[in-house]
Amino acid sequence: MKRYDINIGDMDFWVKVNKTKTCWLWTASKTNTGYGTLGRKTRRYLAHRYSWIIHNGEIPNGMCVCHHCDTPLCVNPEHLFLGTQKDNMKDASKKGRVEGNGNQYGENCGTSKLVENDIRNIKKCREEGMLLREIADIYNIHLSNVSYIVNGNTWKHVI
Repeated sequence: MKRYDINIGDMDFWVKVNKTKTCWLWTASKTNTGYGTLGRKTRRYLAHRYSWIIHNGEIPNGMCVCHHCDTPLCVNPEHLFLGTQKDNMKDASKKGRVEGNGNQYGENCGTSKLVENDIRNIKKCREEGMLLREIADIYNIHLSNVSYIVNGNTWKHVI
């Protein structure tokens, strides 16, 4: 990767960082997955990758900049490390943020309409004899999703 005029004295970058006791949090724009983002000339960067470049130099091709702290908005270079996509998924799986196949699950899944308390209530409603269709209508989800929940195919981690 080319350096694209990145330097540690980039004041426009630092005014958008809130340094807490642990994480350095990006306060400007972010992606729909919660990572900080910024633009430089005609290029867009993820803020944590930009921070890596400022502090450590280029990111080798094919490498991810991962977070020890699991905070997507963190740009603290001490919380960042390089790894392959496989390393990143292993790390996330080990920390319980994704399933072994790399898919996010439960409340961590960005497309989830439900939270763990909803799942408990859905299971309870079914145990009390409520029809799957009735439950689906209450939670505004598809009938098959209710079936997957009550049969333990999804949300397995919720008891």
